[in-house]
Amino acid sequence: MKRREVICWSLVILAVAAGGPAGCGTSSSSAKKSYASENWLLKDRDADPDEAMWSAIRQEPLRVVAGPSDQQVFLLRAKEGEGVLLLVDRPSQHAVSRVAVGSAPIFMAVSADGKEAYVANHLSNTVSVVDLAAQRVTSTIPVGRNPMRAALTPSGKFLYVSNHGSDDLSIIDTASNRVVRTIRVGSRPCGIAFSPDGRLAYVVDHGYKDMAEIDTASGRIVRRVEVGLAPMAVAVTPDGRQAYVANDGANSVAVVDLSNFEVIRSIPVGEGPMEVALTPDGKTAYVLNQHSNTLSLIDTATGTVQKTLDAGSAPRSIALSTDGKIVFVTNFGEENLSVIDTAEQRVVQHYRIPLM
Repeated sequence: MKRREVICWSLVILAVAAGGPAGCGTSSSSAKKSYASENWLLKDRDADPDEAMWSAIRQEPLRVVAGPSDQQVFLLRAKEGEGVLLLVDRPSQHAVSRVAVGSAPIFMAVSADGKEAYVANHLSNTVSVVDLAAQRVTSTIPVGRNPMRAALTPSGKFLYVSNHGSDDLSIIDTASNRVVRTIRVGSRPCGIAFSPDGRLAYVVDHGYKDMAEIDTASGRIVRRVEVGLAPMAVAVTPDGRQAYVANDGANSVAVVDLSNFEVIRSIPVGEGPMEVALTPDGKTAYVLNQHSNTLSLIDTATGTVQKTLDAGSAPRSIALSTDGKIVFVTNFGEENLSVIDTAEQRVVQHYRIPLM
């Protein structure tokens, strides 16, 4: 049995610990049918050899987010679950600010004006709202169980949070910092992306093989499409025509035509693709392959991997600078940050990651 095919058992263990469901069943093979009554696991899984890895990711996350300039980055760190948001100065490799957030901060979204950050705290079941100028938490918002990802709508009026443990989305009004809607989406929702106009949201279900399309006005699931085993992340092209989905369990990236809502291409990449990021011009997709310690660079015009880069040991996250000229990768195994020049398509620097 392949290592990636047994990934979900570790999530069951975590769900049980959090009080969630842990049943095993059969995943659907239909892209269009309802999944509401189906269990999310495939049959005959042994104990997950990657259990320690998954536990470490949640207990000690290490995520990079583009900062206010290419000389600064945000980092989410945790030690024994307790989390902190760091603003790191790249030239000096020192943290210039520290803000305590919730337990196991696993993802962060930053407002378009750079004034606020929204941190999903995986073990606290909360979102911390951080005033970046004042360097303090201004609000703590309860959400669903085990939030995994957070994404702001293009207007910035709402924050979507995928709750891995309660199989739903929490929709937060950023003006009031309150959850105004909860949407059940499937099993173990993870990555979130939006159409450029914000009318549609796309959410991948890590526990199934599918991606859901949601009408953001009504909160209704409009369509589903099967993309591959254990999808983790999704990115939408700037023109809104296609979505790129990283399938952790299939070692592939599915390209979805968002008009017909069907997979038009499946691109083999490295082992354990966990993250995908598109350059601002939409010409290149960067895919983080956690288990092969690589980045796959996909030419979106041809749908092929044009280059594979060594990312570092146990890469955890990826982020593009706002101008798209730099890609940052956190490497948990080496406690460093790889800096990739997108024009040269190579790693140009490694930075030590500050301790908490």
